Amino acid sequence: MGIFGTEHGHRSRLTAARRMRVSTRAGSPKSGKIAASAAAIALLLGCSGSDGNHPDFGDLNSQRMLQVGLTDIQQIYIDEPSVSDLAVAGLKGLQRIEPDFNVERQADIVRISLRESSAGFVKAPQSNDAQAWATTVSQLLNDGRKLSGRLGQARSEEIYTALFESVASKLDPYSRYSGAGEARESRASRDGFGGIGVTIIPHHDGVEVTEVAAGLPAEKSGLHRSDVILSIDGEKVAGLDLQAVAVMLQGPVGDAVKLNVRSKGKERSGTVVVERTHITPQTVFFRREGSFALIEITSFNAETAASIAQAVYRARHDMGEALRGIILDLRNNPGGLLHQSVRVADLFIESGRIISTRGRHRDSLQIFDATPGDISDGLPIAVLMNGYSASAAEILAAALQDRGRAVVIGSTSYGKGTVQTVLRMPNDGELILTWARLHAPSGYSMHGLGVVPTICTGGLHRSANDLVKAALAQNAPWRRMLSIRRNYADASADERKQVESFCPAGQKSEDGVDLEVAKSLLGVQKGYMQTIQIARTANGF
Repeated sequence: MGIFGTEHGHRSRLTAARRMRVSTRAGSPKSGKIAASAAAIALLLGCSGSDGNHPDFGDLNSQRMLQVGLTDIQQIYIDEPSVSDLAVAGLKGLQRIEPDFNVERQADIVRISLRESSAGFVKAPQSNDAQAWATTVSQLLNDGRKLSGRLGQARSEEIYTALFESVASKLDPYSRYSGAGEARESRASRDGFGGIGVTIIPHHDGVEVTEVAAGLPAEKSGLHRSDVILSIDGEKVAGLDLQAVAVMLQGPVGDAVKLNVRSKGKERSGTVVVERTHITPQTVFFRREGSFALIEITSFNAETAASIAQAVYRARHDMGEALRGIILDLRNNPGGLLHQSVRVADLFIESGRIISTRGRHRDSLQIFDATPGDISDGLPIAVLMNGYSASAAEILAAALQDRGRAVVIGSTSYGKGTVQTVLRMPNDGELILTWARLHAPSGYSMHGLGVVPTICTGGLHRSANDLVKAALAQNAPWRRMLSIRRNYADASADERKQVESFCPAGQKSEDGVDLEVAKSLLGVQKGYMQTIQIARTANGF
């Protein structure tokens, strides 16, 4: 999610689904139950796209791609689709490559033409026969390739992208197709990859190292900032695309890569051998903010929960009794892996519902509950959120707010309350399909209108102290707005307008005021507990 949407990481039981990444369970890395501490991680370059020709294009390959894609959509998509409409839409997508390519369906005949000259036709299969439609589209596609030079010369990846992007456009804004190269980058971002731990920029003699991640193989092998990498495994890299160089540096974990390196201020180069290790991009950043631990979460990948646990342990160790609360900064966080947002919430929640998902397929009906333990030992928590906090970030904010574990500060979140599942395609691309809707612990659907903050700072040009005083006033509007939000489905038209205009997602707070409100509120136990009680009362808990 991003992804989510929310993109998840556990294998499902579906047949199509042997390739599907879904979150059906979330282990809990809580205090005393952390499976392993977070490994050192580095923000590194992603890898580049594939050559676009694997597998080679042909009747069987195209038919297999279409069978897999259309069957997956038919089985998994959140709403029952019309396979015939999607198949025809896919054919029409070929106009991106050949503008003179036309598709027309008349009764039970599907006809293609090129510059008004007939190129082929077939009898339309039954409306929802995915396999038959895959065969039909593949046949018409190959007929069109014989007559169109543009289609005939197009690489397989161009054709698959044109077909499936057009199909996905008929679904919803969060369902999409990623070609092999883009999918590889997404997998690296979500799950990590084999790398050495450097950040590079172009250099006229090769690539220059601008950052060496602490504790990773590059540092251990003696690489430094400003070193220039001249060749990788004997191949010169001067003039190569930066992403191509990144791919050369990446590879299977445990394999060695041989670098020819010239250090700053030296004329001669030397050879450095570096063994690749598993690297996951960093998503969690901790710093001390007075008496509080500020933990910024930029997205949710495979290491996020463990990294947050590590940050909390570090804050408690370094700050000791001086630590008065935790601030989780989710502003501008677009989401990520569902199971990771659940695990993060579980770090701080002792019991009760965290989130539930509901879709058309039986495996999309899932419930996630907390397990005993709170790694912060009950420290006050504030969550910072804005209109760009989405998906997995909204799961965390809603769970902490609904369970009375945190006060949420900022503006209403983005409102991306759907779950996407990632399916690996035969060409190593990915089909990302919306397959469930998210429901907060109190039961409301998070889609469309997101999480409403306990204290609104968006668009309000007031000091932090004034905002806190307003929140604690007897006539504060937060209680009523939260109550309406949680009963939005049954709210009147007037009530819906009130909550939608209360703290719009598009509004941004003044620079720094969110953080100042959090610090001010967490510093006063009575005020903090009062705002927590507002959320609890609104939820009926």
